[in-house]
Amino acid sequence: WMSLEESGLTARLLDIVQLLASTEGVENGELARKVIEHVRASGISGGISISNGTGQLTPYGVVVLHKAGEFIEQLEPIARPLIEKQGLTIEETEVNERTVSVVAWNTPGVEVCWWNEGGHLVVAFGIQAAKQTIAVASGTLPNVSKNPNWIALRSSERYTVDCFGWADAEMLLKQFGD
Repeated sequence: WMSLEESGLTARLLDIVQLLASTEGVENGELARKVIEHVRASGISGGISISNGTGQLTPYGVVVLHKAGEFIEQLEPIARPLIEKQGLTIEETEVNERTVSVVAWNTPGVEVCWWNEGGHLVVAFGIQAAKQTIAVASGTLPNVSKNPNWIALRSSERYTVDCFGWADAEMLLKQFGD
């Protein structure tokens, strides 16, 4: 805390991010700082999965910016020209009653996408990332938070868990063998 906050280092790092983002417009720098400060206050979650439980490799990842769904309308107009500069397009599609913005790559099935999920900004990437992430959110695919090992490791009587990383190696071995 002292080395980051009391020293002013965090504020200077935010100044640098804002300055870099401002090269594409002052309003972009201000928005970048606002989003980062929001994430610092509200939190972020992420996950990676390499399989959807069918035995096939279908890797995807997800990042959830808590309570940041409101930023989609501000971020998308900034992201669109940057994405289009790369020769890619953003398409809106409906996935399980959700409007999802999808950047499709030249590789079939691989995508980067985002949407508002209950007020949270969800960004997913990988093979059929929107479909798989929404299936987990809807309960169609298993959710890690229901795993007994996850539940046991997430709580403690001695301390508050505020940052947690976990990999289920047993499940990987069961699914993919030696």
